[in-house]
Amino acid sequence: MEYFGRRYLTRLKSLAIHFFLPNIPKCIVTYSMDWCFAIINNRLAEIYFEKKRGIKFFGHCYVKNSEYKSKEEKEWIKKDTAKMRFKYRDGVYKKILPAI
Repeated sequence: MEYFGRRYLTRLKSLAIHFFLPNIPKCIVTYSMDWCFAIINNRLAEIYFEKKRGIKFFGHCYVKNSEYKSKEEKEWIKKDTAKMRFKYRDGVYKKILPAI
């Protein structure tokens, strides 16, 4: 799968993460999460994933095209949705080949 996502580094300082992951030292935990725009079940969505030894999907959320105003965001939508089309059912993402 081609990668068009933008990378975000997120810092978790909450004590809640240490409750669920007690073996991690109590310091700032940093992890990377990738995301991109995609068409999922014929609707525009943001899809969240991680690229380590393959692609692991975390989830998605449906969005409206009118929520994004800047020229850069509109270019991202056009570029990403041209290649990223999925069907989501029963917790599984299936890639759909783009129409020619």
